[in-house]
Amino acid sequence: MRLAIPVFLPEGRITDVELRIPTPGVLSDVGRSADTGSNYVAMQILIAGSIETCTDEKGDVSRPDRSRAKVIVGRMSLQTAWQIALEVAKLIKGDGKISGAYECPECHNIVRAQKTKDVDLRDDLSDFEVSYKEDEEKGIAISIDEPVQIEREGNREVLSSVSRFVFSTPTLADYIKVNARGVEEYRELFHVMLETLLEVDGQPVEAKWKTRYGLLTMERIPYVKMRELSASFQRYGIRTRVTRHCPKCGSDFEARINAEGFFASALRQD
Repeated sequence: MRLAIPVFLPEGRITDVELRIPTPGVLSDVGRSADTGSNYVAMQILIAGSIETCTDEKGDVSRPDRSRAKVIVGRMSLQTAWQIALEVAKLIKGDGKISGAYECPECHNIVRAQKTKDVDLRDDLSDFEVSYKEDEEKGIAISIDEPVQIEREGNREVLSSVSRFVFSTPTLADYIKVNARGVEEYRELFHVMLETLLEVDGQPVEAKWKTRYGLLTMERIPYVKMRELSASFQRYGIRTRVTRHCPKCGSDFEARINAEGFFASALRQD
């Protein structure tokens, strides 16, 4: 399968992978990691244990061992990792049908996508569009009108002032690092941004600055710009949002498919 975003390695780019159904031993390791709350590690273990071959930009095919596969998976963007994890779940389950219950934002009615004896309303993974990144890896830049400033308490001396930031696309390894720190889910994005920050105001970011002012600066970036950056992080990959119609109030709304539930149900297979 073609990767939404190539895996950029020092020796070149991996553009495609061939998958296999993971062994019971791999699934056991995945479950053990998931039980401890290490969901990103669980995803890495699952994908690494499901890669049969990798193909690079020159068309050369390799068959990585488990250790090498984990390194490759760690360098994948999170969106690419989700793309592969869902495909592996499809292999395990034998189909790509996804059930879900979605709350209408207008009247709070629950719209169900499920299979009954009369009709199958589940979504099919094969129907979801995948957007692919074609060009070389480049930083994601955001600029803000009013610089984010950190001031010294008392005399309000400006210690840091930044109006332009450049980030790399977050990898699965970045999320694993953040998750290992015990960061609350609602603050995860701030830490991922700091982990992937490359430049501030046109200069490479320094470790000292990241330690002293980095997190505070990330937290003070305007909300609109945060949403813009988050959308850029998710630009490539499998589209996991669908339009639902509420029969109770008649409104249409967009919802994210129950990808996590589909993934978890595959791991519960006997």
